[in-house]
Amino acid sequence: MGLSFYFCLMKKIFILLALFSATYAAAQTFFDLGFCGAWDVDFLYNKNISDDTNFRHQFSPGYSFGGKFGINFGERHSLCFEGGVSKFNQEFKYGQVSETEGDFPYRRKLSYNSVDFLVLYRHYGQGQYIELGPQYSLYKKPVLTDSQGNDFSGDVKDYMRSSNAAAVVGFGGNILKGGEVLFVTFGFRFKYHFMDLITEKGKTESFFTGPRGYNEYKKTNAITGALQLGIDYSFGYFAYAQCRGRRVFLAF
Repeated sequence: MGLSFYFCLMKKIFILLALFSATYAAAQTFFDLGFCGAWDVDFLYNKNISDDTNFRHQFSPGYSFGGKFGINFGERHSLCFEGGVSKFNQEFKYGQVSETEGDFPYRRKLSYNSVDFLVLYRHYGQGQYIELGPQYSLYKKPVLTDSQGNDFSGDVKDYMRSSNAAAVVGFGGNILKGGEVLFVTFGFRFKYHFMDLITEKGKTESFFTGPRGYNEYKKTNAITGALQLGIDYSFGYFAYAQCRGRRVFLAF
């Protein structure tokens, strides 16, 4: 599946969101701004590496932070537009085939920065929420390090794709509130990137598997689980003004 497929999918999602907005236009519409930060746990899934007894994924934390603009239709439905940056890390320990199984003297790490754009639908109820939607990411400054040393160490932008699309699912709730306009939220978020992280050049030169060779190529997908803390501020709403015969914007 190419990038055009995901742009087509996102176009359909935007059409559905527009229809949704029209359906709930009669409900009170209010707006919020927010800031969020997250502690991420990153994982690169490649079946060859996962099945290899001489390769071990290591616990690899990352982080992300950014801003949010929300359009709320009544008290239960919201569209959230988010933008932010993140740091992705995945580290491995590995050994050579000729070495004793379970002996992992070498370390290998792939890291990169990402600029992320999200459109999420949130459903609220009793101070809690669930969310889902697409994410589009631009990858920056990919770097590979390997304690054994190989030709791929350093800047690897030619071997790794520059953008990707992901599905995002999350849930959480309000943990603090200041009046009716300021909320501190805490939640969990899961991201799965659909497209293979490796470019055609990377596939040809066995970039990701590096010192290991496998009979059949398997794609590599980026996965992230995150603990997220955010602050949301509701700053205004639309209301119908009878004297003007139209909806007007009012600040809280």
